[in-house]
Amino acid sequence: MIFSKRYDTSFPIDYQSTATVDWQSIGIGDSKKQILAFVANNDEVTTSQLAKLTGLTQSRIRTILQELASEGFVEKVGNYRHASYKIGNR
Repeated sequence: MIFSKRYDTSFPIDYQSTATVDWQSIGIGDSKKQILAFVANNDEVTTSQLAKLTGLTQSRIRTILQELASEGFVEKVGNYRHASYKIGNR
């Protein structure tokens, strides 16, 4: 039996009009906002899931996730092919 987890691809987080955060001043563009919203709505996500959602390449997704991880927005779980990401403590 094959199990598949359904991921919430909706974006209830209104990241466009968040009054308390100046997204541009902290270097968060539209792709990063979309990725953060998806990660926030799901326990853990992979680069392939984010690539399918955003239309960006997995290489670009990894670059964005590395930037977000270095800034504390997301945390990497696992290594190499088994890596996933979750919301960080920032």
